[in-house]
Amino acid sequence: TMTTVPEANPEPLEVAVVEQLELMPTAPLHLTLCNVKSRDEAREIARGLVENKLAACVNFIANIGAIYRWQDNIEDISECQLQIKSVPSRDEDIKNYIIAHHSYDVPEIITMPIHQVNDDYVQWVIQETTP
Repeated sequence: TMTTVPEANPEPLEVAVVEQLELMPTAPLHLTLCNVKSRDEAREIARGLVENKLAACVNFIANIGAIYRWQDNIEDISECQLQIKSVPSRDEDIKNYIIAHHSYDVPEIITMPIHQVNDDYVQWVIQETTP
């Protein structure tokens, strides 16, 4: 008898990756990070995001070191980082609010999905970001 070797999956890797991503559950919440120049600016943006129901909670951490190139100079500064918790449907509004109120010409706005979070917290965030 002859043993047959199963054929390798003919699908390209990209298709397999897309299929796996489609099987992943969508994240109920998003975390947006944004650095600002001062604690006062952090407090102003944080309060505006919460008052406008764009975010349920914004933490800010002072004295985050940053080294970056800006206009051919190497900058070495201290910033304040905003950690913005919200729902995915508010991402665009959060980005637009930050751009409108940020002192930098090119603010850093990085949004990530939060896949693992307790249900009570998710419900609270949804409640606090519903207009």
